[in-house]
Amino acid sequence: TGGPYGGQNPPPNSGTQFDPPRAPGQPLPPRVAHIVRKNQQNRWMDDNNRDWTSFITWDFFDHDVAIVDASTLAVSYAGGALSTVSGIGVAPNGSVTAVGWDALNHVRFEPKLDGIFATMLMANVPAAGGAITVSGTAGTGVTRAPSGIQLDGGTTHIFSSSGSIAVTGVGASTDVGLALAGGAGFNIGWNGTGSATSGAVTLSADRATFANTTIRSSGAVTLQSVGAKFLSALSTTNLTFGTAAASLTLGKSTNDSAVTVGSTLTAAGPISVYGGDVTRAP
Repeated sequence: TGGPYGGQNPPPNSGTQFDPPRAPGQPLPPRVAHIVRKNQQNRWMDDNNRDWTSFITWDFFDHDVAIVDASTLAVSYAGGALSTVSGIGVAPNGSVTAVGWDALNHVRFEPKLDGIFATMLMANVPAAGGAITVSGTAGTGVTRAPSGIQLDGGTTHIFSSSGSIAVTGVGASTDVGLALAGGAGFNIGWNGTGSATSGAVTLSADRATFANTTIRSSGAVTLQSVGAKFLSALSTTNLTFGTAAASLTLGKSTNDSAVTVGSTLTAAGPISVYGGDVTRAP
C-alpha cells in the first residue's frame, strides 16, 4: 500500500491513466519492482513524475570518471551523465571525454519507448579554464533523430571555470538543431553545484527546444540562430538563466521570427532580445 500510488497495481504511467490504454478485461499482472531515477534536484522520480524520495532510504555513487592528481594523488570524480562508459580519451590540454550510453530503464510500457531503449552520449570533463566547443550535425538517413544535438536522458554538465563555451547544433531546415528536451537536466556554464564560469557562453541553432536547461556565466551569454534568423519560434519557458551574466542576448539583430520570453531574464549588463514578435509570457 506504500508509494505515491497507494499500492495500485499496475501503477499508471500517464497521470491517473495508462498510455497506451489497457485492454478492457485484462487481468492484473504480477507485482514487479518499480524503477525510479534521481533528477537534478536529488529527487527520486518515476516516468509519471511521481516523487518516491521519501520511500528511498539509501543512495549510491554516480561516478563516471575518476580523476587522480598525479602530483598529490588526490582523487575526485565526475559523473551524472552516463550509465555505462564505453570509452575515454584525454586531450593534450588535460580535458577528458567519455562516451557511452544512458539506459532508459525507468520508462515503462515498451510501446511508449518507440524503439529507443538507450541513448548514446558524450560527457566532457574540461581542464580548468579550458575553452569548450561542442557541435553536432543531424544525420540524413531515413531512420535518424532529426536533431544536431539531442539530450534524451541523464544529467549533462558542460563547464569550464574560465574558458568560453560554444554549443552548436546544425540540421536541415526541418530539423531541431538543439533538442535539449529530455533527461534529468542540462547545465551549461556550471556543474550543477559550484560557481558559474567566467567565460562567454554561446548556444547556436536555427531551431531549439529546452527542458530542465540552465545556463550560468558571469561572461556574455548568447542564444542565437546559426543563420540570419530562427526557423521557428524560440521560447525560453523551460530555460533558466543565471543572474550574473555580463550581457544576455537572444537572437541576432536580423532575426524576424517570434521570440517568447517565458523565464526571468536578469543580467549584470545589457539584455537584448531580437525578434519579429517578442512576447513576455506570464
